[in-house]
Amino acid sequence: MPVSMLKSRVGRFLGGFAVALCLIGFAEPAEAGAKRKPSVLILHTAWYGGDTQSQLAATGLFGAVDLWNAAASGSGTPTVAQLLPYDAVLVAPDYSEVFADNVALGNNLADFVDAGGGVVCTSLAISTFSPPAGRWAPNYQVITPGANPIYLSQQTLDLNSITDSNNLLFVGVGSFKGVSSPHAAQTTVNAGSTILARWTGGHVLAAASNTRARVDLNIFPPSSNVAGAFWDASTDGTKLIANSLLSVIRPRIAIVATAQDWIPYEPMVTALGKSGQFSRIDRINTREVTPTLEQLLAYDAILIFSEATPNNRTALGNVLADYVDAGRGVVAGARGLFFNPLSPSGRWESEFYAMSQSTAFFNGTFAPSFASHPITSGVTSFSTSSADLYSPRSDAFPIATVSGVFGTCTVVLGSTRQPNRINLGWWFGGNLPQGINQLLVNSLLYTIKPYVACYATASGLPQSVRDKLLATKRFSGVAAYTLGVNDDANLFKQHSAIFFWSTTLANESIDNYLGNTFADYVDAGGGIVQGMLGLGTDGSTQYTHPKGRWTAQGYDIIPQNSFGPLMTGQSGLGAVLEPSNPLATFVRKFDGGAISTRQSTTPLLRGRTVLTWADGKMLASVHNFRKCVDLGMEPPANSVVGGNWADRTDGAWLMANALEYAARYAPCPGDFNGDGQVDDADFVFFAGRYDSLIDPRGDLTGDGSTDDADFVRFAISYDRLVCP
Repeated sequence: MPVSMLKSRVGRFLGGFAVALCLIGFAEPAEAGAKRKPSVLILHTAWYGGDTQSQLAATGLFGAVDLWNAAASGSGTPTVAQLLPYDAVLVAPDYSEVFADNVALGNNLADFVDAGGGVVCTSLAISTFSPPAGRWAPNYQVITPGANPIYLSQQTLDLNSITDSNNLLFVGVGSFKGVSSPHAAQTTVNAGSTILARWTGGHVLAAASNTRARVDLNIFPPSSNVAGAFWDASTDGTKLIANSLLSVIRPRIAIVATAQDWIPYEPMVTALGKSGQFSRIDRINTREVTPTLEQLLAYDAILIFSEATPNNRTALGNVLADYVDAGRGVVAGARGLFFNPLSPSGRWESEFYAMSQSTAFFNGTFAPSFASHPITSGVTSFSTSSADLYSPRSDAFPIATVSGVFGTCTVVLGSTRQPNRINLGWWFGGNLPQGINQLLVNSLLYTIKPYVACYATASGLPQSVRDKLLATKRFSGVAAYTLGVNDDANLFKQHSAIFFWSTTLANESIDNYLGNTFADYVDAGGGIVQGMLGLGTDGSTQYTHPKGRWTAQGYDIIPQNSFGPLMTGQSGLGAVLEPSNPLATFVRKFDGGAISTRQSTTPLLRGRTVLTWADGKMLASVHNFRKCVDLGMEPPANSVVGGNWADRTDGAWLMANALEYAARYAPCPGDFNGDGQVDDADFVFFAGRYDSLIDPRGDLTGDGSTDDADFVRFAISYDRLVCP
């Protein structure tokens, strides 16, 4: 059918059957969106800051990468107030000029760290050339101060010296060469710090404080892009610098409450600060003002409760719902949040962003609902008082309960549909017991960083991948399950996403169980990532992979019976078809190893390919309309399974990207090119698939073809234009 005819048909359809569209519904559940990208500041002294700025900005990891010339000829020393908007500061002087006032700079940086900021110092700020002074020395220093920098030709990162191969600083770092790059000739670090890696000559290359958000990266940041004598831009200097900054960045939170008096809550605020988990803890009193969405988006999560009537119940409820939809975390306390005159109303109440729970005056036995859940980690006891008695909404489930003389009450309530929402069943005032403080800290972190699981068919392999994922520090926890041992479907609902792969032969009953269970989990709001060999077959041998509803109802990206034989042989990263897609973030080098198991064909997908192998085969793809991702690689690295992907390349980053994508991003049926809109470009694409009918690329219903049912689905999205 020509595009013009299809557009005409859509116009008639939308005009004449609008009521039918409303009746059909296709309501999408609320899903978490993108996380906050942190902002960093580069303190330099003139010439080379722009190179480091452009390299960091190109990673896609940061919301802002700003420059500050802190020399006397530049802007001088930034105040603490000017530093505080940033999550981290890279202290990177060069040889052109020293800092304007090292003492003032050191004092301000120390105050910035004390206020929750992170600082990474580079070589000339570590040496005696232009180090921060004042309060900075020696307590905030990591590498022991020493002689002036020296020039060492062809010094490289000694990979054998890395003390923890899974440390965040070295995720994806396979090589680093300083052609003739200056660095401090130091071999020791201050007490309370740990050496992470050395140069081949034995000098410390990277070290971190054990107690503060501090890293010393003993390299000169500009690359060979600006001068051939600096670090070789073909090596992984950008990853080292970016990873170092990420390692010192902590989440920002706000307490959003209708408080008549903050005094009862001071112990809670103090406890949150002492946890060392948050960079900022701000307060917004909604009795006096209703925050805007823009104001709240400056925070990774908020803690809400009420003991008085909000300034504007409806406006507050609407902005809280928008905040959840934007992907930020909300932890709600028991007092005044559930359908009474003190609670937010608007969308918060009418669309069930408020989950409720059952609580009572309680001192009893604390019982986690799941083993090793990050919210209950480190909590062994619970005692408090609360007087809110409500029933949870249908999609909510208990994460922890307390049993005592009043029976059993839920004290932590979660949701698969909204993993960035937690309800807590107690009042936050007064001197809270340690167990409650820990639950509060853990709950906030859980809403900020997804809790995911590795689920595979061979013992030991899920654990090895778990360790790689934990190293990225992007998850509140990573569980590891082995198929056939932990196969209770109720385990899945606590997770934001599940990563499944296989190494065993197909079993019909297991395959059907997996497919039905995974389909139910996705319907409930969870995300699924599949890796080799959990995708299908090698042509003659079937491997364990989801079947049942998974294939019958189109949850698979590669439609059933279109998966071709597998192939092996050395390969690596090929085309990045969607550079702005979250799956591609910071994936620059990928070596699949000598085996490089992948598909030998390129079947038509019920979705789109984001990354390819060097030979064009699918490396990463996303579903047209469900929270599903396929990775055309075997997840364990070559350190565990010889011949698999080289673990000094970006396999861990790619897997973490896939899990975060599956956990956070709402499907947008009809957005076939991934630009966030269902517009004329998607119309042209859909028309081509609709004309051929049997093409699954326009499939929006899961039946494998592009037909009238998909037309109805597409018409709804096309009318809306903007993705949810």
